[in-house]
Amino acid sequence: MTDHPEQPLFDEDEPSPEELAEAAALTRALEREVLVEAHHAAVLPALEAAHVLHAAQHAELSDARLDAIYASLEASLPAQPSTTAGATSGSRPARSPSRLWAWASAAFALGSVVLWLAVAGGPEPAPVASLPAPSAELLAAQAAAMEPRARAEQGTRTASGEQLGRAMRPYRAELLARLEAEYRP
Repeated sequence: MTDHPEQPLFDEDEPSPEELAEAAALTRALEREVLVEAHHAAVLPALEAAHVLHAAQHAELSDARLDAIYASLEASLPAQPSTTAGATSGSRPARSPSRLWAWASAAFALGSVVLWLAVAGGPEPAPVASLPAPSAELLAAQAAAMEPRARAEQGTRTASGEQLGRAMRPYRAELLARLEAEYRP
């Protein structure tokens, strides 16, 4: 075993123009300058390695340090106006516009629901007219009218169509009279 590695860690030659361009891109990235997109691939592994090394060397922040950071952040925020400043003991503090909009929206929604329920409840629908019961003569004529279909296939014809027409006239007149009475405006 030798103390010298077989391959040196660093090239002793002069850096190539490509290596110089990568080093310049890395330097700009570390200085938070704008980086050309073409150099992203070359710089990304170096940045990842730098991040891993930084995370390994710096432990998490202590509670005292976190408290100090929060305190400095709060101090840097603009002061909020006091809601009670200038208010007399008998008056209410001013409300924010967002609260007023929320209350107005809720009132509008409630009013819409009440209006919808009032309109949807409306008048009861009119009862549907009832049909008159067919007579036995009409039912017999309808049954007889169904037979000609079987006879029509055989080539014979009956007078059941005229019989059905005669039985339908009184039923039709009764039906129309009932509909006119129930649906009269």
